[in-house]
Amino acid sequence: MTVGAGRVIAIVVGLALAASCSSGRSDFSGGSVREVERGLEQAGLVVCSRLSNTDGLANQATKTTVLNVGIDCHEELVAVVIDTFDAVVDRDAAARSLEVQTRPRRDGVVWTFGPHTIAVFGPRDHELMRTVIGAMDQIDAR
Repeated sequence: MTVGAGRVIAIVVGLALAASCSSGRSDFSGGSVREVERGLEQAGLVVCSRLSNTDGLANQATKTTVLNVGIDCHEELVAVVIDTFDAVVDRDAAARSLEVQTRPRRDGVVWTFGPHTIAVFGPRDHELMRTVIGAMDQIDAR
């Protein structure tokens, strides 16, 4: 093996290790349901209804909040489902499970935000979905 080939292998291994250590998830601290709601409102969406379940609908979730949002409450709405967890391993496991449900990739989006998972389902190219995606980007949900 030449020195150049050895360097290439070292770089590839280093990148693979870095990728495996980075989950792409948000930190477990911070982040609140109210911040998600404010982000949606700042993007021009209206929260038309809010439903809370203190038992949590996802496995290991301690609470679930569903925000039905739209451009206005008389048009099409999308449900933004926010599950809250007590442990990062539970949140990340739930995020992975939700990501499987959004296949093919264009049929929904899942983020983590503090102790929460946030999920919306529907075509990513729909205007309302694009607005929700933009709002989650602005609050740095991952």
